[in-house]
Amino acid sequence: MKKLKFAILWHFHQPYYKKNEEFILPWVRLHGVKDYKDLPELLSEFVSIKQSINIVPSMLVQIDDYISQKTQDMVQILSRKAKAEFSPAEKKEFIRMFFLCNEERMIRPYRAYSALLDKSRTHSFDEFSEQEIIDIQVWYNLTWIGYFSKGTPFIHRLLSKESGFTIGERDALLFYQMEVLSMITSKMNILKSMGNLELSVSPFYHPILPLLCNTDSIREAMPDAKLPERQFAFPQDANEQIKMAVDYFQSKFLEAPNGMWPSEGSMSDESLKLQIANGIKWTASDEQVLKNSLGDEYKPYYKYFPIKYKAENGDISIFFRDNSLSDAIGFEYSNWHENDASNDFINRLMGIRNYIVNELGEDALDAAVVPIILDGENCWEYYKDNGVPFLRALFSKLQHNEVLQSVIFSEVLTPSVAYTPELTSIVAGSWINANFYIWGGQEDHRIAWSLLSDTRKLVEEKKVSLAPETLEEVMRLIHISEGSDWFWWYGDTHWAENKYDFDVLFRHNLREIYTLLGEGIPDELNIPINRALQKKHEIPNSNAIDLNDDWLNSPLWANADKLPQFAKLSSMHKVGELIKSVAHFSDDNNIYVKIELYNPINNNEIKLEVKQDNEIHLISIHKDSVSFSNNTTKINYLSDDINYA
Repeated sequence: MKKLKFAILWHFHQPYYKKNEEFILPWVRLHGVKDYKDLPELLSEFVSIKQSINIVPSMLVQIDDYISQKTQDMVQILSRKAKAEFSPAEKKEFIRMFFLCNEERMIRPYRAYSALLDKSRTHSFDEFSEQEIIDIQVWYNLTWIGYFSKGTPFIHRLLSKESGFTIGERDALLFYQMEVLSMITSKMNILKSMGNLELSVSPFYHPILPLLCNTDSIREAMPDAKLPERQFAFPQDANEQIKMAVDYFQSKFLEAPNGMWPSEGSMSDESLKLQIANGIKWTASDEQVLKNSLGDEYKPYYKYFPIKYKAENGDISIFFRDNSLSDAIGFEYSNWHENDASNDFINRLMGIRNYIVNELGEDALDAAVVPIILDGENCWEYYKDNGVPFLRALFSKLQHNEVLQSVIFSEVLTPSVAYTPELTSIVAGSWINANFYIWGGQEDHRIAWSLLSDTRKLVEEKKVSLAPETLEEVMRLIHISEGSDWFWWYGDTHWAENKYDFDVLFRHNLREIYTLLGEGIPDELNIPINRALQKKHEIPNSNAIDLNDDWLNSPLWANADKLPQFAKLSSMHKVGELIKSVAHFSDDNNIYVKIELYNPINNNEIKLEVKQDNEIHLISIHKDSVSFSNNTTKINYLSDDINYA
């Protein structure tokens, strides 16, 4: 029997957190010690399992800064302070940040750390003893230690001790983290040399390439989208981000990359041609981008074959991820037993194999490959033991499966024209809903792109008069500001404890550019872009809306609050999510709620629970009606909105 090939790519990425001489957030360091070494170390256990890891150069640059001790992050600095040295602001930051992780998996399993969390919810910083402060410093850094590193004698000693840690133990733990970070590249290189790992790369600072080429590309998948007031169109920057990534990869791993996961799987005709020009042989996006591009000619099995994209300057192979399989690992399996999850994954692959054979015959398996591409870091803190039991069970079963074969992407580059068409054009989109809504669809995004456009155009005007070293620094800050992450956290789609820090850093970098250019800083750059931080207008306390009027279009919605609860795990994003946003406000007698959906619910149903006077009222929302369990309401159903009051 012929085997079905599958290729798994894990994407390692963190934003560029540096502000002046400090990293404002600790996630490069913490994910480094928890995830980036452990995945290649786990893969070393399985002789016949092959995987791909995609790295973002700006992430590795930050790891190198940590190792050389050029730069520290704010949590690292607070981890070394004595209680008496904390300022009032640092005290608040300490309580906020040193329990910021998955509570169920990373705090509650440890009795002493769990007790400290409970105390933090009822006591101020000053009510903790000096010893308790040291214990919190140790525990937060300890809980981020990876699965394999926890097996070392030193870490085992700390875990066994539980409390009463010494300053020496605390400082030794922080030094040990640097030792773990220093092993990441060597672990990947060893596995690559053994033939079990392929490394690919993303553009240097993780920008959305099509939007750098032209923000008007937003309309290719969203024809009615409102565009930024000032267009951004600098394809030369997109090219430079690719070129810098290729050069950095070659210097780090002593060979040029074959593949590139373009940031967020984003691609357009213009960005694909730039990848071709820089020697990239394969790239990838989501199956929905392929479906959008082919329209009525699309067949579901196309996504299981590499497809050639042909341009006037050459061609490139494109893989289109199976989003169901990819999202199963990222979002579904974390609360499953590892055997159930691994069996389910294999059964899905077997189902795909049967589908291909039934549709095209067994010979099609010679050319077929199932691309599975997902975040390689953020999901694991929701798994037992950082996902190692699940991955061990999965890789062990795959290794002994007679009809499934893991491959790296570079082994299966050749497109088969017998089963798929060639592409000469593509509808610009990303891996999330095959559009750019997440990075350009809301008013916050439009403001940010306009400010970036103003800054970039000013640099273009001034560059001939700048000293070479000044221009180099200005362009470095421009490239940082072009990263996707600032735009990810604008708008109402995603929520995190540190959401607003990204706005602060984005505007800081743009202000630095104006300073280097000797220009006055625009007032707009001193005002938070996030609408949630801007002062809201007062909602009238009575008669806010006449329900007999067109209340759906009331201007009061512009100032309504947005619920962030729907943005759980929002450093990640799942294909097929239903609810885009929930806006609400109230007057003396009513609560007004507006639910915006990504897609119509058709014959499905949404159920909400509303707590009132300590009673739970169940609301069932159908396509054409809404019913309260013990109340009445009204609904207007639009193509992509549900609104009720």
